[in-house]
Amino acid sequence: MRVYWQKIALPAILGLAAILRLWQIGLRDFWYDEAYTGVVVRQSFAGIVQELVQDVHPPVYFFVTHVLAWPWQYSVIGIRLVSVLFGVLAVLMTYLIGKELFSRRAGLFAAFFAGIMPFTIQFSQEARMYTMAAFFLLSATYCFIRALRTEERWRWHVLWGLSLGLACLTHYLSALFLPLFALGWFLLQPSL
Repeated sequence: MRVYWQKIALPAILGLAAILRLWQIGLRDFWYDEAYTGVVVRQSFAGIVQELVQDVHPPVYFFVTHVLAWPWQYSVIGIRLVSVLFGVLAVLMTYLIGKELFSRRAGLFAAFFAGIMPFTIQFSQEARMYTMAAFFLLSATYCFIRALRTEERWRWHVLWGLSLGLACLTHYLSALFLPLFALGWFLLQPSL
């Protein structure tokens, strides 16, 4: 019985996280910032770039949302589904970090709490870039930890750099994590 629960625990947590994020996702209409997202992602890639030149947001979220929301004709639900997707992926990354740092059980607990916390659900239901930035920052953190702990450091360094770069191109505040990673590198790097 225990082996059965071990096999279904993570999919069950991710399923619960998805259900909570999808629950009543289209009940309310866009608020101002979400409406801006809706206007921008309906344009061509060139139009998105032209619009963002005059704005303060980087382009990755808008490009990805432009592609992924197209099958739903850029509806309120279609555009918000991108945040749902990255919100659930952030829960998965929380599990991987907990498992890497402590144990599988700790990773499951961390993922469960990340999946049910009201503010993570709220941000996963908004057509904004916050859950995508969180996913990329969590991915960067996981890759950083793996770079410190494995022999295949170069691969994990590359993935860390790509994840952190994508986070910064999703939300500029992600760049604030770079000094923290640098500090962690100098404090935690194993002796060569």
